[in-house]
Amino acid sequence: ASLMGIDRVVMMSGLPGGPGDANPNWIITDWPPECADIQRYQWDECIIPYWRDLVKFSNNLGIGKLCLELHGHQAVYNVQTLFRLRETVGETVGANYDPSHPMWMGADPIAAVRKLGSAIYY
Repeated sequence: ASLMGIDRVVMMSGLPGGPGDANPNWIITDWPPECADIQRYQWDECIIPYWRDLVKFSNNLGIGKLCLELHGHQAVYNVQTLFRLRETVGETVGANYDPSHPMWMGADPIAAVRKLGSAIYY
């Protein structure tokens, strides 16, 4: 992208599995207690370190905006998870907003737009 003068890239956040797992685990509740442990592992040991490195790498290439699709079966799938990631890695990360995604997850796409505000990058 940087070689073409593009300052943003659209992508998915990804979703890690556990150590040695072949498939990711999309957990959207904190119960039973094992779910909270899995989410802690996913975020603290995989997602946050990965995205810190990717933001730094992207910024060094002149890519200032990483636009995540808020899509089910991804670590970043709604407004709350996007802001959770942004709190840790900064405002390089924003949303590539497709209103059909929150709709199939039962969310209000207009309310999401209002909450995301300037965090919508594409």
